[in-house]
Amino acid sequence: MLDFIPLSRQDRIFFEENGYLVVPGLLDAEAIARFVAVGDRFMETAGPVHNFYANRHIDLLHDDALVALATQSPAVSLVMQLLSPDIHLMRATAIYKHPQPFSREPVYPDGDGRSFRNWHRDLNNFAPNNPIRGTVAVRIGYCLTDFSQTNSGITLLVPGSHKLERPLAFAKGELDPPEFLELSLAAGDAYIFSTSLYHTPAINFTDRIAKGMLISYAYRFWAHKHPSPGERTLASMDDIPAQLFGAEFEGGRVPLREWACERGLQVEDPPMRVFV
Repeated sequence: MLDFIPLSRQDRIFFEENGYLVVPGLLDAEAIARFVAVGDRFMETAGPVHNFYANRHIDLLHDDALVALATQSPAVSLVMQLLSPDIHLMRATAIYKHPQPFSREPVYPDGDGRSFRNWHRDLNNFAPNNPIRGTVAVRIGYCLTDFSQTNSGITLLVPGSHKLERPLAFAKGELDPPEFLELSLAAGDAYIFSTSLYHTPAINFTDRIAKGMLISYAYRFWAHKHPSPGERTLASMDDIPAQLFGAEFEGGRVPLREWACERGLQVEDPPMRVFV
């Protein structure tokens, strides 16, 4: 059963203005240990690490714990309230940032040994006048290790940049835009961010691997989706997980809309997040 967190008006406004939302204490110690074990096993067979950085797509069906996280976590109810009940899963990613020695000229994470940060958007690099510019998808970043120190490997964000109609502006000679943010989060915390928000992986100058899991959701009209588990697996799932993994229902039923209606939540699709 999907756990529920009500989205406050203040949090909705904050997300609309800033493009991200922090959800503290979402995973307990037992859950963290379980997901670290899943991630470690997966990374053992996911190929070599280049330049201290491993960013690997992971099939959520790799482990039942990942299916539960993607379909029953309270953060899913927040995503539904931020976007719409009419959503599906996209591909998930395990991200491990390996420690590197402190340096004034570090290797910036992205796997290719670059000497600059890769500030970018995901999936939504549309021109300003594109009719679907805005938030069509969001990611939930689950912190599996501590990110409370500076340069401990968290994803850096530029608040409000999901609404930008121009490229990011950098002062001459600067590595980062002046308004970027480095969140300070503990293991078990999560953060939700728009795929239109400019972001980049941070350096890890700690003495341990920084570990995280990204699980992404989008409107169902959006073509990017998690690989289908197959009809037999979908048929074995409850309705909400089946919807999130791409099942279609007779009569156009949307199980998440039914679930939301039972809890008195808004069930009409809101306008797409298009900023003009």
